[in-house]
Amino acid sequence: MMQYSWMFVNPKDRYVVLYKDKLSEMDHKVIQYLYQPLIGGLSISLYLTFINEVTTGLMYSKQTTHRWLMDVLGMPLDEIYQCRRRLEGIGLLKTYKKATEEGNVFIYEIMAPLTAEKFFHDDLLPIYLQQKLDSRHYERLLTMFSDKKIPDDYEDVTHSFTDVFESEFKNPKELVETKRIVQNQFFSKEAQGYSANFIEQFDFELLFASLKSSFISRKSFTPAVMEAVATLAYLYKIGVMDMGKLILRCQNEHEEIDIDELRKCARELFLINHGEEMPAIIERVQPEFERTIFEPKTQEEHLLYTFETTSPLEFLVSLSEGALPSEKDLALVEKVMVNQKLPPGVVNVLLHYVMLRSDMKLQSNYVETIASHWARKKITTVREAYETAKNEHKQYQKWADEKQNKNKKASNRRAASSGRKEMIPEWMDDSKKKEPAAQTEDIAERARRLKEQIQGNPQTGGE
Repeated sequence: MMQYSWMFVNPKDRYVVLYKDKLSEMDHKVIQYLYQPLIGGLSISLYLTFINEVTTGLMYSKQTTHRWLMDVLGMPLDEIYQCRRRLEGIGLLKTYKKATEEGNVFIYEIMAPLTAEKFFHDDLLPIYLQQKLDSRHYERLLTMFSDKKIPDDYEDVTHSFTDVFESEFKNPKELVETKRIVQNQFFSKEAQGYSANFIEQFDFELLFASLKSSFISRKSFTPAVMEAVATLAYLYKIGVMDMGKLILRCQNEHEEIDIDELRKCARELFLINHGEEMPAIIERVQPEFERTIFEPKTQEEHLLYTFETTSPLEFLVSLSEGALPSEKDLALVEKVMVNQKLPPGVVNVLLHYVMLRSDMKLQSNYVETIASHWARKKITTVREAYETAKNEHKQYQKWADEKQNKNKKASNRRAASSGRKEMIPEWMDDSKKKEPAAQTEDIAERARRLKEQIQGNPQTGGE
């Protein structure tokens, strides 16, 4: 699969591993039996390789290059980068990056897994695990990581701290200077779980508006309730209006929203709509069942393949020649994907078209207008988006001209003074269709050449 790992890391980039504490035997069992089915054996292999690079008694490993990882794992950098992303997404790895004159330096911090109890009580992870495993095997895991509770007829007679100890005043010894350890860190085990922005993705303002005529107060939406609403909406693909109906069913006699009842109602709705199917965890690229190109041969197929196998974030970075996109641009892309429900590959086609039509800028009105049009046409594949952009080019240009009419003169003056020539995607330009493929410089061709240079030249990965 073609990816843009070379935009984020290359074989010469150096790294060290930060590992604050040894994982327990139970931690390793959790990683092997609970996390591995979700992110795959290769990602777990990378995780364990990082751990083994740190010498016992130390926190940091020796500095080395990513070429070492490629050699020891027998994997290309693209796969290593994707495994790293899975570890980050699931909460087992934190990555820090610093640019230097000699290249980038990374710190990979090992994070402990969730405890089995927290894992099985999470709203998302056990659901995804059930999708991956046979029901008998899932039950076996529950038995492996749990046992009987202490019977209720046993009384807790443990003594408290104040029962045992008393504060006394004595001549103090020299106090430890706390400033001496401010810049240091202690050996510790940090299990933070995955990081998600479900609340930011869910349209709570629309939800509140839909509930305006009901008796549910905004005060009922505590942080825990909002987190549950957004997470369940993400997990079960529940729209705002349907979620509002579920919430109305889950208000208790104290005018509170019962989170457990809401979870139950969400699962019931999912079963009604999807039968015995379980929600699955997938990476944010074009779903495989909606891909059309698997072995690209022509230049056009290489471009479509790039659209289908690249996440919108990576594609934005590639269009910007490696520069990270702004928060505003990322928010716009996220909004389009959530509100218009466009698949990642379709969003890539939209980004490519709009940015090259707009001097490498993402104009929000223009993006949202086309996105709404594609959503109404129910466009779900890259091929459909590609053909629609070509066929509707004149209409899209008319929309753009109408929106920019007030600033047209100013734009023309700026363009004239800078000598800028309007760009359009090469696959839209009929005058270039007969040009030799070697003369075109679309993003897929640049990616292919750079990838071959990185992976094909053994001299690039020296220590």
